[in-house]
Amino acid sequence: LRYHLQIVMHAHVSAHDENFFFWKEGSALTGVCTTHVDDTSNTGPKKLLDERRQSLESRYGTLAVQTLPFQHVGVTYERCEGGLKLHQKEFAQALKPVVVARGRPSEEPLSAADTTALRGALGGLLYLTYTRPDLSADVVLLQTKVNRATVADLRTANSIIRRAQTHASRGLYFHRPDAPLCIMAIADSSFSTSKTSYAVEGTFTVLARAPRDLKPGVQHA
Repeated sequence: LRYHLQIVMHAHVSAHDENFFFWKEGSALTGVCTTHVDDTSNTGPKKLLDERRQSLESRYGTLAVQTLPFQHVGVTYERCEGGLKLHQKEFAQALKPVVVARGRPSEEPLSAADTTALRGALGGLLYLTYTRPDLSADVVLLQTKVNRATVADLRTANSIIRRAQTHASRGLYFHRPDAPLCIMAIADSSFSTSKTSYAVEGTFTVLARAPRDLKPGVQHA
């Protein structure tokens, strides 16, 4: 599939992600394709989408085609007012809390079975952070405790799952911003602690409408 996209269909590959392909005519972007095994998600003008689908079908046979709204790799894509929304509502609602017996001391170290259950809960939560940045910090911090986890960490995992399900409709919204545009990076980090030898860092990178008085270059606030 990679060969066909690059060599036959002349797609460019993103330096950021080898499964992100795009087409350009001059400086204009004319299409994007992401791949997951043999499943693709595409955008672009309808005429070019049809041509690219025909190229794939000439090599791989008839393809099942979905249009908005649809699910791709567990993420729901749908239109919203002013743009697109990506969410994992169904996935969030299907998460199962870990069973923790009443009365277990919070400081009790986890058994091997408990640790496996915690890893399972974290696996689901980590996948959910694709569209739930509001959960990312708590999930990543909990992940650092797996090798020395206690019953308190199991309860923390359950509290994150409950919060994920309470706000299951949350997701990522992509609105079409008006020009002029700017790339905005928002970053923060904490100091290392007695339990870690590294700082915890978080970064958002977004495309946003630029303030009219913003001058080109690097600025910080």
